Amino acid sequence: MQTQLMYFITLIFASWAVIVFSFLIDITIVKFILALVAIFLGLLGFSMRYYSYILIPAIKSRGNKINLYDDPPYVLSPSGNVIFRREGNSVYASAFVKIPLYKSASEMNNDEKLEFAKLFSRLAIISQYPFKIVSQVYLVNTSIHKTTIINNINELEEKIANEKDERVLDRLKGALTMWHNLLDGLSKASPRDLVTFVMVSAVGGNEDEASNLAMQRAEEIASGISSLTGVNASVATRDEILLFCEPTTYVPIELITEKLRENVVV
Repeated sequence: MQTQLMYFITLIFASWAVIVFSFLIDITIVKFILALVAIFLGLLGFSMRYYSYILIPAIKSRGNKINLYDDPPYVLSPSGNVIFRREGNSVYASAFVKIPLYKSASEMNNDEKLEFAKLFSRLAIISQYPFKIVSQVYLVNTSIHKTTIINNINELEEKIANEKDERVLDRLKGALTMWHNLLDGLSKASPRDLVTFVMVSAVGGNEDEASNLAMQRAEEIASGISSLTGVNASVATRDEILLFCEPTTYVPIELITEKLRENVVV
């Protein structure tokens, strides 16, 4: 938003500067050209104000390098349990705590829902540092499971083709039917999962200091959640962290492509 405003103010100021400059010139054709330039700069300024997310990448694409996000990127630590972000001379580190939930709200009665709400309200007192509690629904990537099922089907079909014993053959055909049913069910479903986690951050002069502070706070929160709720809360690592902060992790590109393909009319 600050970048958009900067472009807007700069272009509008340039437009007015061109208009003022045109009054100092007596040549008509030059005045006409300057008027066109002022109009162009004004339109470009308003366009940058509201459509910079389209125009800036289009302009920068001439250099074969597009930067869609001006903020500094985050980096996963070598230990895989903290993400870093550097701003100036400070390093901001964030750690995540998984909260496993074993019961859905749809399975609770009103008293259980009220008690569950009170339970989460008490989580605010487990740490003196601010933290964020998030519940996130994400798509489960079924491509790995489909590959496993298809491999099992191919292996069973090969065994059936070479098997002579009728009793073994019946057992193999039953297993083949089971795997086919699993594949059909997996292909028709759109599996989703719910994950609940806590994010806590710390700032330090270097990565080690920020990481140690973030991990200390995360472990404190995990211990408090485990004691309060009776579940085994733990600090997330590596791929689990990516699930919390990478859009392509909880909405894999192959699933998006698959959904688009399903809606295409040939």
